Amino acid sequence: MGRERVASAGGTALILVMVVVAVVSVATEVAEAGPNLGVVEVVSRDGDGDGDGDGDSGEDDDETGGGHAAVDTTGGAGAAGLDWPERVGELATFVEEERGLQFLRPVAIEFLTPVDYATEVSGGLDEEEDVGDYVADAQFGYLRAFGLLVNDADPVGAGADLTGEATGGVYQLGEDRIVVNGDGPLTMLQRRTLVHELTHAVTDQHLGTLEAFRAVETAEEDIALQALIEGDAERVSMRWLESLPQDELAAIENDQAAIDAELAADVVAAPSALVASLVLPYAVGPAFVEAVLADGGPAALDAAYSAPPVTLEQVMDPIAYLEGDEPDHVPAPELPEGASVRGQPWTWGAYGVYTLLASRLSPQQALVAAQGWAGDTVVDWERDGHACAALAVRGETPSDDAELAEAMRAWAEAAPGASGNGPLAGGGWFVTGCAPGAADAVVHPALDTTSFLALRSTLLADAVRFEAFDLDVASAVADCTMAALDYEALVAPGADPQANRRAVIDAWTGCADVAGEFPVES
Repeated sequence: MGRERVASAGGTALILVMVVVAVVSVATEVAEAGPNLGVVEVVSRDGDGDGDGDGDSGEDDDETGGGHAAVDTTGGAGAAGLDWPERVGELATFVEEERGLQFLRPVAIEFLTPVDYATEVSGGLDEEEDVGDYVADAQFGYLRAFGLLVNDADPVGAGADLTGEATGGVYQLGEDRIVVNGDGPLTMLQRRTLVHELTHAVTDQHLGTLEAFRAVETAEEDIALQALIEGDAERVSMRWLESLPQDELAAIENDQAAIDAELAADVVAAPSALVASLVLPYAVGPAFVEAVLADGGPAALDAAYSAPPVTLEQVMDPIAYLEGDEPDHVPAPELPEGASVRGQPWTWGAYGVYTLLASRLSPQQALVAAQGWAGDTVVDWERDGHACAALAVRGETPSDDAELAEAMRAWAEAAPGASGNGPLAGGGWFVTGCAPGAADAVVHPALDTTSFLALRSTLLADAVRFEAFDLDVASAVADCTMAALDYEALVAPGADPQANRRAVIDAWTGCADVAGEFPVES
């Protein structure tokens, strides 16, 4: 089933983003029935109920050293020995068997009306509260500066809408509590969501997920950890989908079609870069988890919670994680005279560089350049009241530097808001941008290019799982396939999903057939 199974194209994660665009619709019978935005879930980190999201009540914690909790794989009561709502016990048993961990304690599961659920997820934020402009200006200025977010977009409002309407469930870290969107009879779609949520619960009980989040120091570390955790839960829920008979898969598909129709307008109206960032952990996380399992088995996956990936490069390229490839420090670029700096320099990561480059260039060129990423630094600043940002990036080798420099120069030439670019002392390249405005829409929206990246991740995972390629060869086959695809045809309005599926399978087959000929680093 290997060659056909590669058509999963992102599994449920890629299907997730296809509610907006007809991207790479090459799913198998399992993934075709898989859920879209309606089953995205949220992991709440507010493990103490104080509403601040850090799980810290403000009192001294009973921790030693502030590190991650030790891995606890001792047996507990197990699903069979705990009380569950009707039809949930069998899901808990499946999770235990697939994940290899037994539940230590009961998990409270609450089914809420959509209105109550939206209030729960949003934390009670008044929709009329005027925080949008301030928060968006502080947190999303760099996206405006580089033209990834048009000036009149409201990312805060859109994010709140999608979180409340498009999520299927919430697991609250440290509380053994799951909240489900919908209080009617349990649907197949809710069962799929519960498998995902229950995976969060059992791993949190054994592996200390809340402690892992407490140890996070940067936004890049945070989203990389999210990719591990969501990838773990998505992998288990994908296996559950594979276990279902066709009539139950059809029920999920029907449920999802109804939700898609309700959500389509909100998703299309939301900033593409925002939606892409929300789905990213689900899009690339499962492949990362498959790679860790292939390399070291369940014990390696458990250990990853204590030593999680620290960059999205390590998630996009699991070999970098397994080899302990740490990011380089890149000095902040010099800013124009009179620039008013906002905040501290920070790292955007390989995914950010890819998204930036792919917004104006071929996503294939952007992917090749981003794969050579070694580190970057972003500085946010203002000029004449406009959001501006400067990005300095460096490659791992002189060859990587050259590819990044070529791509960054090309981006700067194509981007209306680019106000400067050039080489960095010691290697690397920098670009600056200052909010080009609403009229200068990107060529390739971030949701499309993230879907394309998700396809590469799934090709890698399928090469490992179904073809038994080692990771080096699997990566080479995935890269070969991506280079052979016609991106514009895949994302064209009205693109035929079956034609896209066939194109991916044909490209994959050609690359997999010559897998033994790829040069692989020893």
